[in-house]
Amino acid sequence: MKRALVIVSVATLLVIGVAVVGRALIVTQGITYGPNGLPVTPSPLATVAIVVDGIQFLAIPLCLATGVLGLIVAATRSEYR
Repeated sequence: MKRALVIVSVATLLVIGVAVVGRALIVTQGITYGPNGLPVTPSPLATVAIVVDGIQFLAIPLCLATGVLGLIVAATRSEYR
């Protein structure tokens, strides 16, 4: 169970890191969106930045899974004193 917690935690960290990089690309490149939700000036960099930024929605279920696994690991931890 601890191994699963570590794997899910690292995956969550990576997904959040990638989402931050995507958001930074959008801000630094000045990508703006039109009323239809698409970039005003489409380019390959804009498309990549939007896709990388869109991965942030995977972070929500991963954070929940990390929290649940953390609670399970903490509850099943046995210490004898």
